[in-house]
Amino acid sequence: MQAGERMTAVDVVRGFALLGILIFNMSSFAGYSLDWRAHTSPLDQAIVLLTHLLVQAKFYSLFSFLFGWGMAVQLLRSRARRVHFVPRSLRRLLVLLFIGMVHGMLIWDGDILTAYALSGFLLVLLRNRSGKVLLPFALLCLLFSIFVTLPVEPAERLREAYQEWTVFLRSGRYSRELFTSPVFSEVTRVRVQSYLNRSAGYLYYFGNIFAMFLLGLWAGKQRILQDSGGHRRLLRWTALLGFILGLMLNAVFVGLMVWPQAVPADWLGSVRVGARTLGAPALMLFYLSAILLLYQRPSWQRRLGVLAPLGRTALSSYIGQSLFCTLVFYGYGLGLYGQVGPAFGLLLTVLIYAVQIRLSAWWLGRFRFGPLEWLWRSLTYLRLQPLRGPGVPAAGAHAAGRAGLLVNLLLRFGLAAALAWALLQGA
Repeated sequence: MQAGERMTAVDVVRGFALLGILIFNMSSFAGYSLDWRAHTSPLDQAIVLLTHLLVQAKFYSLFSFLFGWGMAVQLLRSRARRVHFVPRSLRRLLVLLFIGMVHGMLIWDGDILTAYALSGFLLVLLRNRSGKVLLPFALLCLLFSIFVTLPVEPAERLREAYQEWTVFLRSGRYSRELFTSPVFSEVTRVRVQSYLNRSAGYLYYFGNIFAMFLLGLWAGKQRILQDSGGHRRLLRWTALLGFILGLMLNAVFVGLMVWPQAVPADWLGSVRVGARTLGAPALMLFYLSAILLLYQRPSWQRRLGVLAPLGRTALSSYIGQSLFCTLVFYGYGLGLYGQVGPAFGLLLTVLIYAVQIRLSAWWLGRFRFGPLEWLWRSLTYLRLQPLRGPGVPAAGAHAAGRAGLLVNLLLRFGLAAALAWALLQGA
């Protein structure tokens, strides 16, 4: 593959990851439970269980991996151009932190960008470490995420101490029912409270995120994604092992939701967390490797290339998902919060995703960057970046045109299903 195509493959992976992110986040947007027992419809139950099996934690792990990989690419470029990496990288992380805080407090409380930015500062410190440090440290981070949940005295003491350190972030003053309020300021109160409560849980998901940061940083330094054609053997073995281990461990994670009595009650939470903590990265690596391998085939380049513009506008698309869904579900919008289930949520996900594929290709046919990507880049470089001018690589634009039929089918299916759902609700 040529250099441009190699980077397009990574954009395709990002575009694919946005689908998984939206599938999982939809429950928070819509206000329905991801406990399968909370639903009576077999379809809703199946969707919830499959979401846990194939989606939960896999796609933020994928974005975390790509975040670390991106830092490695920027580091290599800085060295080649003999420019200072650290000042620019710190500005980039500070801007991301600001965007994450605005997103979390004013749009949607489930923001992940804040955690990425905070973890990114630590990653900068480890930028020059070799694989002999990065890979064992990544494993230790995953094991830490399991340790912190164990029903043993050292872990319990750590949890108690952390609870005391972060008590100022925790509050239960406002009920989540306020998301149905038509007053934006009232919704914002509970949104800020929830955002701070989630931030207080940073200890419990730091290891998962940072382990993938480290793995991505290592992969970037090894130029695995940049030269995926030269690493076919590694990618094939990664895909095979990731699929087998990922499916087995995630099956344990889901199985214990259905049959919790299979494990002593004191250890149930820890075993489930352990299965997810190790299983999610494994299945994520299968998704990543499979896409990179498929993209090496010309026929699959045409099929998958439709996702490349979406991947190039990943930040704008991620925030866009939050903006649209909160307007659909929160009280100051259509007010559907708590009134729909997983089936409708999946349907809406397909519709939004299909529209975003089209919208991102249209935007990049006219502009060089997504709107938030342009803002992020301009603040990082401390000068306005050129925005006008086509930004879709030739391969991505061609694929977008060839895949128009698929997107149209998704849209038509989604609209027809939405109409059917509305008619059934009316009946």
